[in-house]
Amino acid sequence: MTSAVALNTASGSATAGQSLAATWTGSTDKQDWIGVYVTGASDASYLAWEYTSCSHSWASSAVVSGSCAFTMPSTAGTYEFRFFGAGSNTAIARSGTVTVS
Repeated sequence: MTSAVALNTASGSATAGQSLAATWTGSTDKQDWIGVYVTGASDASYLAWEYTSCSHSWASSAVVSGSCAFTMPSTAGTYEFRFFGAGSNTAIARSGTVTVS
């Protein structure tokens, strides 16, 4: 069970294809994950995702806090990061928006 998760970004703006970090605290499960989304998209419509191990393989134990780098989309627009608890497809935390130019 994940509770009181905080999710942030290193910046509110990025250039297309730039690497940008998503930073979190409060993870309690090794299968918690973070996705990149077009702002307003459904939780099922991620553009990229990683477990909190910063890969597509989960860690041996929960990564309580950390930071993973994501490559921002090549299309200009407004995006956000979302945090999901293990086995969940409903976001429990969202970052601020990131404007990609």
